Amino acid sequence: MTRLFLRAGRAVPAACTLALTTGLAAQPAHASPLDHRAPTATAGRAAGPGALPDLPTKAEALERLDSLKVDKSRGKFTAYDRKDFGIWGEHTVNGKKCTVFDAVVHRDRLSGTPNGCKIAGGTWPNPYNATGTITSERVSVDHIVALRDAFESGANKWGKPRKRQFGNDLSRPQLLVVAQADNSSKGNKSPGEWLVPNNYGGFACDYARAYVQVKYHYGLSILETDPKNTKIKKQIHDKTALQKALNTCP
Repeated sequence: MTRLFLRAGRAVPAACTLALTTGLAAQPAHASPLDHRAPTATAGRAAGPGALPDLPTKAEALERLDSLKVDKSRGKFTAYDRKDFGIWGEHTVNGKKCTVFDAVVHRDRLSGTPNGCKIAGGTWPNPYNATGTITSERVSVDHIVALRDAFESGANKWGKPRKRQFGNDLSRPQLLVVAQADNSSKGNKSPGEWLVPNNYGGFACDYARAYVQVKYHYGLSILETDPKNTKIKKQIHDKTALQKALNTCP
């Protein structure tokens, strides 16, 4: 989960200020794939050409889901520190040194005028909710695979450069503009605990495809607890939830 907002059109931290760290192996700082792109919109999906890049097809996602390592339970992870993921790294947008947060905000916009790192009068789709478009005061950027979810499914073994790449990855379908309230509601939950409520706009399909692709690319596991294991206080069935969501895809 990322709890950063836009004020006066620019990303600023919420209660906890996190250092901006360069950590984009796949995206050179001197160029942005978002420069000079005009926004587009698709109902129930992120807007903008390039939104949610590298999405697999339904068939590919189902195949990759089956290839993921499945955890029947997970131990306690006490060393998690989201600052290790370097939110937010630097990124060039419209020739200006901005952040990855700004890049996603530019990419996903429905309307508004770019001005360096800022968007004046911007609106954004609301892929997790049916309450209309998002305005700048409510903008947040979600990690589809939450940082703690990643940490507990394999990223705990990574060094900081790999964690920072993951936390700022614009090349995978990992970062998405959502409403701050929905981002807070999702928190660190995995698909067995949270999936797009009521499959709004059919977006559960794209969400599942994105989640599987990110886990597949980074070699992370998924959780499918054993219902016969009575020692587990909280049963979580990520694989089952993802299969159901993928089966809603056209």
